[in-house]
Amino acid sequence: MSWWLRERGMPIKTLHVPAGLVQVSYANDVTAISARAEWAPELAIHHLDSLDALAAADPDDFSDDTSHYLWTWTDEPAGALRARMFASNLGVEEDEATGSAAMRITDYLSRDLTITQGKGSVLKTTWSAEGWVTVAGLVADDGVMQLV
Repeated sequence: MSWWLRERGMPIKTLHVPAGLVQVSYANDVTAISARAEWAPELAIHHLDSLDALAAADPDDFSDDTSHYLWTWTDEPAGALRARMFASNLGVEEDEATGSAAMRITDYLSRDLTITQGKGSVLKTTWSAEGWVTVAGLVADDGVMQLV
């Protein structure tokens, strides 16, 4: 939403969500938000052993009672991983880039990450021991989508 508002000439510094105040920042074309990780929706996290296993994962093999975040390291020392997000519970078979899931995996692994998801979306996250996570990335308009 912060990117969308900025694109329409109304940049914001904060978003008020039911859980609290989300900080918003912009640096050139990059939009970033900072929020507490526990504010992000809960989801099932699945660590897979390889890129091949991740690529072979089928959304139909996962229950639709929650969202499923699948990931594998591409460069563990550098904090780089590849991920997929299945959210049939929200009417989305596979999400291209999921900022809320990036917050959850960053907190789960307790470290800064570079997450590649979908057809090439890249999210960079920063973890803090106080429970705050910053998620930053470029945003592209993917059109209008209806969620259930």
